[in-house]
Amino acid sequence: MNYAELIAKGWSKNPDGSWSKHNSVRAVEARQCKQPPVSPLDRGVQKRQKGKGSVEIIATLVTCRSRELDDDGNVAALKPLRDAIAETLGLDDADKRIRFEYGQVESKSEPGVLVKITRIKPKQIC
Repeated sequence: MNYAELIAKGWSKNPDGSWSKHNSVRAVEARQCKQPPVSPLDRGVQKRQKGKGSVEIIATLVTCRSRELDDDGNVAALKPLRDAIAETLGLDDADKRIRFEYGQVESKSEPGVLVKITRIKPKQIC
């Protein structure tokens, strides 16, 4: 693109050698082209859903640490993992179809989290 084409599209050369667009043209283009940002996690994954109904999935999270935390500290520490599990399942972490259970174990070995995800089979009608 040459200088004439840039100027025709609303660009102007600044004294320092850089280029900028006139405010009125930039504002119009911003309104026309503005799209909501897409998170890398949203690509190929359905939007998280909040469902109503009975529990279908139980996610048990057990932390292994050198010392135990109080209950609310343990739950708060596991919040990012809870969000990641729910998002992977395509659900909101407040969805009634998933129940999170928490526990902790004092351990001398390497700290970590044990995760068990159980799917409850719906009652079958005979």
